[in-house]
Amino acid sequence: MQEPGQDNAAASSTPIHRSFLAPTQDFPRSPRHQSLQCRWEGCNSSTIFRREADILRHLKTIHVSPKAYPCPEWGCNKAFGRKDHLRAHRRKCHGQ
Repeated sequence: MQEPGQDNAAASSTPIHRSFLAPTQDFPRSPRHQSLQCRWEGCNSSTIFRREADILRHLKTIHVSPKAYPCPEWGCNKAFGRKDHLRAHRRKCHGQ
C-alpha cells in the first residue's frame, strides 16, 4: 500500500522482501524447475510462478502499486498496475 504523499515512482521501486517468494511443496527448489507461490497476506491467487521475475511482477502490480498508471483521459477513472495494460486500455477505449 502506498503511504500518503508518496508518489507512484517511489512505490513502484520499493524492494520486495524474499519472504513473499515461497517455494511450493509440490516441486523441489531448483533453478530449472522452480515453483513459487505468492504468500502476501490476503492474496487469493492460486497461480504457481515458474520464474522469480513473474512472481515479482505479480507482487508489484497487484500488491505494491496496483494503480501506478492512471488513465490521463478526462473523465476516465481507470488505473492500472502495468504500463502495457494502460496502453491497451487507451487503444481500446479511447482510440489512441
